[in-house]
Amino acid sequence: MVLPALTRVTLLGKSLRECQKIYIRLKDQLFDGRKRPYDSETLTKFIKDEIGAETTLADITGKRFIITTVMADKHPIRLHLFRNYTLPVDTEVAANLRFDDPKGEIRFWLQLFKSSNLRTLLSNELTIHCS
Repeated sequence: MVLPALTRVTLLGKSLRECQKIYIRLKDQLFDGRKRPYDSETLTKFIKDEIGAETTLADITGKRFIITTVMADKHPIRLHLFRNYTLPVDTEVAANLRFDDPKGEIRFWLQLFKSSNLRTLLSNELTIHCS
């Protein structure tokens, strides 16, 4: 659960070996043998320190990527796509297709939580909004 989220850090230019080292440091700080739930503040601070609290998807250049998740708070549940590029169409068409601006409000660290099972490990719920 945590490792797949951390491997996305390769998008920031970190090697798989660096991701492994990050995971080992994280495990020592977060997974201290206690039963779940784990401390969400520790995980959130750790991830923000590693990838930057203000890093957006638009800050990741050189590779185009899409990360999928679902918006389970909507009915019916629907697919949501995070991407680091804009569509080659006008903004009205992009809005109708539900493509958000990658320079928008959602930070990369929040996207990691939104598109993984990290939230199931945590002591308190993070509220993450997408349009």
